[in-house]
Amino acid sequence: MTLKKRYNKLYLLLLGICLLYAACSEIVDLKTGEQQDQIVIYGKVTDGIAGNELSISLTSNVGGEQQPVDGAQAVLLEDGNPIGNYERYARGKYRLNLNGDSARVGRQYELMITLVDGRQYKSEPAIMPDLAAIDRPRFDASVVDVVVNQAGLQVSRNLIQVFIDTEVIDQERDFYLKWDTFEAYSFEERLRVQVPPVLPPPCYVINETTGQEIYLFNGEDIKVPFIRDQLISSSEIDSRFAFDYYFSIVQTTMDKSAYEYWTLVDEISNSQGSIFDQPPAPVPGNFRNVNVPKEEVLGYFEVVRSDTTRVRVRGDAIPFYISKPCPSIPPGTSEPPECTNCILIKNSTYRRPYYWF
Repeated sequence: MTLKKRYNKLYLLLLGICLLYAACSEIVDLKTGEQQDQIVIYGKVTDGIAGNELSISLTSNVGGEQQPVDGAQAVLLEDGNPIGNYERYARGKYRLNLNGDSARVGRQYELMITLVDGRQYKSEPAIMPDLAAIDRPRFDASVVDVVVNQAGLQVSRNLIQVFIDTEVIDQERDFYLKWDTFEAYSFEERLRVQVPPVLPPPCYVINETTGQEIYLFNGEDIKVPFIRDQLISSSEIDSRFAFDYYFSIVQTTMDKSAYEYWTLVDEISNSQGSIFDQPPAPVPGNFRNVNVPKEEVLGYFEVVRSDTTRVRVRGDAIPFYISKPCPSIPPGTSEPPECTNCILIKNSTYRRPYYWF
């Protein structure tokens, strides 16, 4: 073989190796991209008009924030028939627009979601359970020793603690409960200096306060007529309590599958991370890809019976001094911008909640 032929043969061999390496690299990158994005769906339907919301996002296995998914069509099915749609109101957020008044106890519900790219996801059918228990909340304002670091250091804090006593309607029946808590308080701007002086309308601020805790009860394993003295919320007393303040406790009665899902989420999130983070290990939900059943879908669609109780906390009922959010300040001194424009506060609105009095 001549030297020229040897070089030609070596060139072809190297060229083949390069092409093979490039092809393999492209396949690996494509596979990695497919594994990174997972659909995350959380939704709920209740027997009332509140709380019927849906969130859809994409999350990455390699970390990073969840990306909201817009443009989805979400249809609620009752006993197999479409009865309403979840309509977008914010990025990746949807709210139920029901043809009737509300979903009903004893009926079977499913959620069908169609993304812009044509992918379809459907939840497993679930029957809405009946009310299982009645809550009676109360609050206590007192000085409490609070642990503030991992070394066990305790300091005294002025706290509002909310407790509930729960009466079980039928203790022989198997049932499963979950509680979520919300706060609502009013915020008053500073009096506008003009002739005559004008008092601006107050803002109403509503926040979820459940936080990291997931409050669950298994009425299958524990048969009792009452669940007493359950601490459901604890908050340090500050200027939020200067005017009217409400704690809302939303109790949901769910089926066993939903209870097992939240129990697993609780176990994982309290071992590391947050319940709002992507779980370190996938938590099996109740959604499936209609056309690709093997796809792993995160999240859950809850079919629950809900009941809300509230505690009103008046500032004059608290035995501690409470400073107003916008105290008097010397002329020319800067102040928080919300003191002249309270709508800047996150989750604030001028709309007065229906239960306010």
